[in-house]
Amino acid sequence: MNFSLIIGFVESLTSYYLTLLLLIMGLLLRFRTYPAYKSRQLTTDAAWARSGGNVCMIASGIVLVSHFLFI
Repeated sequence: MNFSLIIGFVESLTSYYLTLLLLIMGLLLRFRTYPAYKSRQLTTDAAWARSGGNVCMIASGIVLVSHFLFI
């Protein structure tokens, strides 16, 4: 019984760690392209990085919501 409590605790923290990792990665990708976006010279790589940042932030929200719904 003690092992199931430990496994549940680790699984619970794992989803929070994944959310934090995706959120930090998304924020870094999203706001790292701000100077290029501000000068209206958004290159293809910067546009992909910005889109990837948005996807990471959306994925962190999905992980957080699914954690509360399913775990």
